[in-house]
Amino acid sequence: MYEHDFFTKARLKEFWDMVGGLLKFAAPSVLIFVAITAVGMLLIIAIKAFKKGADSEERDKDFDIKYYD
Repeated sequence: MYEHDFFTKARLKEFWDMVGGLLKFAAPSVLIFVAITAVGMLLIIAIKAFKKGADSEERDKDFDIKYYD
């Protein structure tokens, strides 16, 4: 019967070297993507808040105008 040892010390070292390289090269791009997305969401929230604030100021100016002859 044929036996093949896959998990040898050399192969595990190669695997962890690949994982480490992947983390070093992929993690910064993932973090940049997440940061850009977060800034975009924050801008959308800020714009909505300013628009809502401007609308509420106009609604607060409700008053009756009476003309006397």
